[in-house]
Amino acid sequence: MASLRGAGLKGHISPATESMRFEWLHPFQLTDFPNAAMGQLPTIDVVAPSVLRFGMLEGSARVQAERVVYSLQNETEGFFENGSNAKELVMVISERELERMLPEARTASDRIAQLFEHNDYSALRHFAILLRNELGDVTLHPRRSSAVKVPTYASASYFKIGSGDVLAAAFAHAWLEEGQDLEAAADRAARSLAWFIQDARLPLPMDHALPTRRSSGFFPDRVRILGSETLEMGQLLVATLDWLERQKIEVVMELDGEGSRAPADVPTLVLVGARTMLNEVRDLAASSATASRRIVFSNGIAGLDAFFPNANFVEDYASALYHLLRSQGA
Repeated sequence: MASLRGAGLKGHISPATESMRFEWLHPFQLTDFPNAAMGQLPTIDVVAPSVLRFGMLEGSARVQAERVVYSLQNETEGFFENGSNAKELVMVISERELERMLPEARTASDRIAQLFEHNDYSALRHFAILLRNELGDVTLHPRRSSAVKVPTYASASYFKIGSGDVLAAAFAHAWLEEGQDLEAAADRAARSLAWFIQDARLPLPMDHALPTRRSSGFFPDRVRILGSETLEMGQLLVATLDWLERQKIEVVMELDGEGSRAPADVPTLVLVGARTMLNEVRDLAASSATASRRIVFSNGIAGLDAFFPNANFVEDYASALYHLLRSQGA
């Protein structure tokens, strides 16, 4: 509340009778969203010139505004379905949220075209969709012009939880409050996202302090994962394969030297668990020596740099996957 007052805002806190819990093995794991613990609470009505509306599990916000940024979050309903209205609208949505909203369409492009053709959205003075994927790639889809691929900015680590909120808030600030055009606001949002995902850093800094170093905006067609076959790593690998398959990336898995083989120069993730033996570490180092990009998920184990020179060591699994799929630019 103190931080809200410092920003000139008034906050209202209501007691909750039940708590809500989200569970996952790692932040990229595909899980079902929990049901609303308290059912649907009364709708919040907001009337203002400009509004940032978030989707909610236990309620809804009905807004009347000239310009709105709508971040669906976990909602599957469209902007107008609860009686909201606007003249200009930008919908901030992930590929997965878009799929949940329009499951019958086959591709993201088909779903976007379906929204553009919908009567309510086609009547808007301006309408655009800011679409993001699981690793923070952002594409701007204005209704009346071609899609724009927003640059992807590099980060040393990847903290995914809350990243959609930051993207929407940064875009809303640039477009609604500063009056930037859609492309400039989308670029500001992408750089703000890169700032946040490195260790969940808030508040966001001024524009001049945001990242400018870009990373590859393209996933590799194939990746290689090496490790020792332990229960500890097995649980991670099951969740990893499901997620990577959705990204249409071929995964070559080699555990204890067994499994499918891939060219040794593809991006490679090496998994070193607490029970990995020294001779296994040596084998993993030799097998991954020629990788085009070598990421070592060491789970905090020290002393491995001698075995994996020039490797990128990470201690959290989300960052390991992020660097496996991302080359860092200048």
